[in-house]
Amino acid sequence: MTDFPGGDLLHLLDWKRRVFGIYAETRAAADPEAAWKRWLAVRDELFATHPQSPLPATNRRGFTGLAYFAYEPRARVLAEVVAAKDFNFAYNPSCAYDPRWVCPLVPAPNRLAVPIRAGERYG
Repeated sequence: MTDFPGGDLLHLLDWKRRVFGIYAETRAAADPEAAWKRWLAVRDELFATHPQSPLPATNRRGFTGLAYFAYEPRARVLAEVVAAKDFNFAYNPSCAYDPRWVCPLVPAPNRLAVPIRAGERYG
């Protein structure tokens, strides 16, 4: 992408479009593990190359990918209605990579009392 007035906004919109796209692709996939592998590859590519990557530019050199636990089919929770939660897709917010991003505090009702050994590893 080239630099131009309003470029940051357009880069941000492109980031969001691509993230929404990979989630839509993932939800439509028949094979959850294959969808997860594709999701990882797209995220790693975005983190490594996109102007809106939460990684500082200096950390992108030599970036080989985010650390994740291995795919765990039991971490995928299906609900009777239409909702599903697959903890294999859990990830750190942008503020985990660069202090220029603000991290909101997670409210107590949104915290889990048990460790989840799925998704992106921290650190």
